Amino acid sequence: MRHNPEESFEEARARRRLGRKGKSAESRVETILTGLRMDGQLDYDRLPDTRSAGRIMPARVSDFTLFFAGKAASLEVKEMKVKKKGPNIRLNIKSGFPQFPRMLLRERTGCLGYLLVHNVEMVLWVMVPVTLLPRGVKSFHMDTLIKMGRTGRPEELIKELVTNDTYF
Repeated sequence: MRHNPEESFEEARARRRLGRKGKSAESRVETILTGLRMDGQLDYDRLPDTRSAGRIMPARVSDFTLFFAGKAASLEVKEMKVKKKGPNIRLNIKSGFPQFPRMLLRERTGCLGYLLVHNVEMVLWVMVPVTLLPRGVKSFHMDTLIKMGRTGRPEELIKELVTNDTYF
């Protein structure tokens, strides 16, 4: 589902209630990954969302698992709808990113972990390695994520991750 800039607050709320929050960002990332798979640059698995599956399966560590250049990476895609940067904009770890502890554990075993955040209102994508996120913090400000990560178009961020040995 593509983001509609004319979508009202009530329509966005209804979409979220149906469990489709963030699905437009995830769909765009999956399209990018499919293109890179066709080019032979990577392979990936799209992990099913626990909420969409009616919570009948255990939570997955991320939305995507990527395999490229002898490496593996977990990629979690989040979507926010906030009009401006500032201290009141947060990505809540407890409710918005419960995979954080498991992604850190996988990072310690050699699997890379990345958080890709799409801010719909700012038309901004930010990719942050989970190792740069502070532990014990319950939420992150959007401007902090921008300082810690890289911003750009999702195609560029993912392609750079796959082709660059020293991404971060």
